[in-house]
Parts: sequence; C-alpha cells; structure tokens
Amino acid sequence: MEQCAPHAAHVRAKFFHVDDGAESWLDYQRIVRILDGAGFNGTLGIVFEGGDVNDATDKEVFTLCRDELRRLTAKL
Repeated sequence: MEQCAPHAAHVRAKFFHVDDGAESWLDYQRIVRILDGAGFNGTLGIVFEGGDVNDATDKEVFTLCRDELRRLTAKL
C-alpha cells in the first residue's frame, strides 16, 4: 500500500465484518494512516463484501462502515 498510496486518486474501502461497529478483518486504522502519510486527497468509497457474515442488516452495515471511516479520517 505504501508504494501505491501516493498515486491513488480513489480508494475502495472494502468491509467484511462490522457487527461490532468497526471492520474486524482489515486494519483500517493502519490503512488510513498510510493514506494520510501519502497525502491522499481523493475519494474514499465503501464496498461491502460481507454478505451473510454480519448479524446487522445491509443498511446498518453501511451506516457502521460510514461511521468508522468518518471517525478514523476525522483524526487526520
């Protein structure tokens, strides 16, 4: 990621398992730090790939994903 991040104009943030309010399979805290360190200033899109691994509904999952990304990027 460190090699690609300086050239990225768009990032697809994939989420899989977010029932606890944060993605538990990918380290988005680290990923956001890498993007920030690279000066990323593009769009950040949410992609949900979890299917039936979450207890939450799809709408709840997208809300959790959005809230996590907002929380992590607000610290930048």
